[in-house]
Amino acid sequence: MEDREMMMLVDGATATAPAPATVPVVVEMREMVTVRAATEDDIPTIAAFQVENAMESEGSVLSQETVEKGIRNLLNNPIRGVYYVACVGESIAGCTMTTFEWDDWRNSNHIWIQSVFVAKPFRRMGVFGTLYRHIEKEARASGAVSLRLLVDRGNEVAKRTYSRLGMAQSHYDIYDAHL
Repeated sequence: MEDREMMMLVDGATATAPAPATVPVVVEMREMVTVRAATEDDIPTIAAFQVENAMESEGSVLSQETVEKGIRNLLNNPIRGVYYVACVGESIAGCTMTTFEWDDWRNSNHIWIQSVFVAKPFRRMGVFGTLYRHIEKEARASGAVSLRLLVDRGNEVAKRTYSRLGMAQSHYDIYDAHL
């Protein structure tokens, strides 16, 4: 039987279509969101998104140059993780990074979703949902135990989005020791 993928239309209706190389979601009548692994050419855009992300989410000012180095480091060392971009037409609409946490109890990885960002013109249009479903599909295929992410306690919009995608609040609290 031919593999099929779910597509979400802007009005919330769904349709199925043959599974393409990337997971699509119809955003406008003529444009779909596609997800692909990031490349070196994407670094300036991803870095600009992450600089904006830090300012929006934490009020932090980041150096574009440092962020570009960090993204390049990850792209050159895939053992650290994978960066994905969501594109609408030729435009990068959003991005996220995944990293791996080894679980000796389960002999498998937990996949952490990090650095989530969707550009303002593309928000509330299913861009993150498309990224998430792409990552979820790859994680299942790899035998990962779970998908995890951190969300600011006060970010109710993000929490609702993650809940709608099937995620639930974990029973773990996160502790930090800045070094």
